[in-house]
Amino acid sequence: MTILIDEALNDYDVVWAAAGHPHSVYPTTYAELIKCTGAKPMVIGD
Repeated sequence: MTILIDEALNDYDVVWAAAGHPHSVYPTTYAELIKCTGAKPMVIGD
């Protein structure tokens, strides 16, 4: 499965990621998300 991450998230010092429940979010970084998920960075939005 290919996992994509929007390069625009790199503009933020902290990214709040969801953990499967509306009350389960955690602060992380763009780099950490890529490391943990193996996501491929790309431009997704405008």
